[in-house]
Parts: sequence; structure tokens; C-alpha cells
Amino acid sequence: MVKELNLWKLARYGIKSKAVMTKEGFDNMEIQRHGNRLLKMVYDVDDLSPQQYPEKIVRLVDVTGYKQMVKVLKDVVTEVEAQTGLMPEFLASKKQVNELISWAWKKQRPQDKLPDMLKTWRKPLFEAKVLPLLDR
Repeated sequence: MVKELNLWKLARYGIKSKAVMTKEGFDNMEIQRHGNRLLKMVYDVDDLSPQQYPEKIVRLVDVTGYKQMVKVLKDVVTEVEAQTGLMPEFLASKKQVNELISWAWKKQRPQDKLPDMLKTWRKPLFEAKVLPLLDR
């Protein structure tokens, strides 16, 4: 097993030797068990053409209209708060609002992976109000 941080260091700094892996804080067991394979992956990347690179990851916060949508959804949460008397943090946290936007905009709304705001006791409070808003 290799720590996530060490994989990031490997990719970010293009580490190409076990000595540098040690210097960067990799566990000795990681280096012994996986060092050669990890270094081979770094060297293999040098041979890739730019057409073979994976697609760039688009962060949700960089999507056009994201900030406006967060504001609109927070307004809906405030409206539901007034109706129910429940605290807004309890109704929908920032993480849950982001999960809802990501589900609608990035994941094409899979029905088998509904966000928290559209499940269990939150569903009747939010479904009819937020689904029409998420259409871009």
C-alpha cells in the first residue's frame, strides 16, 4: 500500500530515484515493495504524447454559474428554514449543496446515487424546489 500523499509527490515532482523517494519521506516498506513499479510509471509518462494525457479535471467551483447556483440554493435552504424552523446547517450543509450541484451538473443525475438533499426526510422539503433550478 502506498500513501496518497506520496503518490501526489511522485507525480508532482517527477521523482525518478529511490534516493529521492527516501528524501521525500516515503516509507521504507513502500520503496521496497513498490519503488520499482512507481518509478517505472514516472518514466513511462515521459514517453506519452500529449494526446494520450487524461482529460483535465474541471473543479466544480470553476464551472460557469456555480457561485450563482450556490446562492440560489442557499436561498431555498433559507426558505425551507423559515417553513420548518430547522437550522440551515442541519437542512443542507455547504458540502451537501456542492454534492447536489455536482450530481446535477457533472454526473448527469444518476438516480441510483442521489445526493443527501434528495433523499430521506430532506426529499419532500427540497426536491420540487431545487430540481427545476439545476437545469442549465
